[in-house]
Amino acid sequence: MDPTLTGVELADAESEHFLGIARIDFAALNFHHPAFRAEHRTLSTPNVARIRKVYELEGCSRTEEENFISALVERVDFERAASSLDRTVRAQLHRRPVPDAVPDAIPFLDLSSVDCLCGLHRVGAAREYLDENDRWWTVKLFSKRGFRASLTAPTD
Repeated sequence: MDPTLTGVELADAESEHFLGIARIDFAALNFHHPAFRAEHRTLSTPNVARIRKVYELEGCSRTEEENFISALVERVDFERAASSLDRTVRAQLHRRPVPDAVPDAIPFLDLSSVDCLCGLHRVGAAREYLDENDRWWTVKLFSKRGFRASLTAPTD
């Protein structure tokens, strides 16, 4: 994170580029985009194992806001995916889910790729822990255009 930014400046930058919150398939989560590769730590097997143990004890709380990950997506791709949703479901993209929301309360967006800014180890552990038919994560989506990676939360 850029240490010169105040909390208000960071919030303004994020709100300007915020598109919505959605469930995204693991296959679309990209942690290797060249613009962000330097920002991510390498995958740590011990850290993934530690988080997996937490999931085994407490569950994998993908619908709790503190576990959401942030990612960048092309606005046109977001709009195309969102346009396939029912209007009432599409409106939910812009609302924060209530704590302990059921997964279906968070819309699922069929995107081919999003560039993740954090969450490498959480998702790595979830890939090991979750069933093959339950492979998604809750993602706060931001428009790629004009959004600086340095304005995001610290990576994990």
